[in-house]
Amino acid sequence: MFTAILSRVGPNHIGAASGMLSRMMQTANVLGVALIGTLYFAVLESSGGAYHTAMYAALACILGAALLTFIQLLLLSKAKKPPPQPPPLKPEPC
Repeated sequence: MFTAILSRVGPNHIGAASGMLSRMMQTANVLGVALIGTLYFAVLESSGGAYHTAMYAALACILGAALLTFIQLLLLSKAKKPPPQPPPLKPEPC
């Protein structure tokens, strides 16, 4: 996934883009764990302690998120990439 996203960034900004992408992925992981945990315990409480029901609800949410991620990766890989920039011209010695 990193390669698909960073392929559109110029060489001058690749370090900053990599750091920002890493930070955003960490934030998404934290939010994902918090949301799935909240969903699990909410379903567990509303179902009267049926652990299997809570687990199925959390698993369905995780599978949905994985499916959306897969679709995004397909769309990213099919998107038109910008043409590569030619290297700078070097002056010829006299």
